[in-house]
Formats: sequence, structure tokens, C-alpha cells
Amino acid sequence: VQPEILLSRKFHNENPEVCKNEVEPMLRDWKIEEAYPTICHKMLGWLYKQGWLQRVYTQNIDGLELHQDVISETNDPIGYKKCVVQSHGSMRDGTVVFYDDPLPEDFYKSLETDFKSSNSPVDLILVMGTSLQVSPFCAIPNLAPKSATRVLVDPNPNRVISSNPWTIKTELAGRQVELGSLWKKEESRWENELLIESTSDNFVQKFFESPTSLKKGFSLLSSPKIEKVEVISKGKWYLCDIISKNDDMLKVKRCEDGKI
Repeated sequence: VQPEILLSRKFHNENPEVCKNEVEPMLRDWKIEEAYPTICHKMLGWLYKQGWLQRVYTQNIDGLELHQDVISETNDPIGYKKCVVQSHGSMRDGTVVFYDDPLPEDFYKSLETDFKSSNSPVDLILVMGTSLQVSPFCAIPNLAPKSATRVLVDPNPNRVISSNPWTIKTELAGRQVELGSLWKKEESRWENELLIESTSDNFVQKFFESPTSLKKGFSLLSSPKIEKVEVISKGKWYLCDIISKNDDMLKVKRCEDGKI
């Protein structure tokens, strides 16, 4: 039996009681609220803060790309959140995309913005944490312009090339694009491609330990430690950064939307 069947829309429509009494409790048992972002997730916020991050496309449904510890690495929470496209939804807000479901409209609109216009062409595609097997998500790296550098990080990068079964094309960002992996193949049109054998977290760790990063002072811990406080305003809870203190008064900035 293929396990993904349990997460298909067809199975849910045909077996509502099984889904209600077995599948949904199983998903809740993942303790999603206890999941914690790794150094790889935190690097996303750091990249945005440097002004280098244009977009994050993720298949993950744990929502860790939008965890507060990741957002705290940025200096613009609202802008960063707009950069993140949860292509398969999120368990945190009940928007999970099941097999057989269409992907969210934001996925297709973001692809058009990023790859259809030539005003600001993508110059780097960094692929981590996915084996690029699921359509149409697996086609995203193939949308990159010829001038871009493509980097794929995986413990066994050859599996990403050999296991991808797709031999057809699909329409994304206004053009036909290959679903199959083109990494390091004769028909590949990219001159600058890297296959890095590593886990995502180890790759990020090595990046920050590299001589160039050390020389430039790159570090996820480089920003000063900001004291935080919990605030209730109009019955709603907010996590806030403390900007200043004056006697018994605090000036704070909400982490969620930057409001002072």
C-alpha cells in the first residue's frame, strides 16, 4: 500500500469516518506545536536580512519556515512572510494540500513573478531538503534562467537525478517546463551547477564555518540578543521585542507585524 493514499483527497472523500477517527488523530500526534526550526530554517531569515532572499518555496507542511525563531532573524517580518510560499499548505493553519488537490493560487502567481519577468532575473537556485519527486514542485529549479547558478544539497544527490520518474513537461510561469531532473545531464542548459553531498543542516553549518564567512563576520548569532516580552493587547497575545526601557515603562515592537 502506498502511504500517500491516506493523504489523498479521494481517500478522504471515500472514507470520511476513517479519516476523522484515525488519519486526523495520527496527524495531530505529530506534535506540530513542539517542532522547532533547525539552523537550516534560521538561515532563511538570515538570508532575507542580508537582502539576498527573493523567495522560499517549500513542500513542508510543518510551517517551520514561518516559526518565530526564524522570523526573529529578519529585520522585516512582514516582508519575509510574503517571501515564503507554502506550496503544500501548512498543518499550523489547516491549509494542508492533499494529493489530488490543486496547489494554492499563490504558488502559481509567485512563479510568474519570479520567473516570467526578466526585470530581475534569478541568479541562484538553492535546493535543500527535497528529493524533487513530486509534481509540479519538482519543476521549479528548471525554471531558472540559463545564467543562474543551481545548487542542490542532499545526502545522496544522485538519487534526486535517478529517482525522478517524470519524462513530460508542464506549464508553469507561462511556459512549458520539464518535470524531470536535468542536473548534470547532457540536455542541461545551465553551465553553473553544483551537487553537494550533505544534509541541509550540515551544509549551513559548514557555510558559516568557512574561511570566507568567518572573514566577513557572517553568523546567525552576529546580531545582538534582543530581549522579548509577552504582551496582551485587546485580548490578543503578542510576542514583542523590547526596544527601550524607562523606569517602569517599556517601548516594544510586535514581532508579528513590526508595530511599535
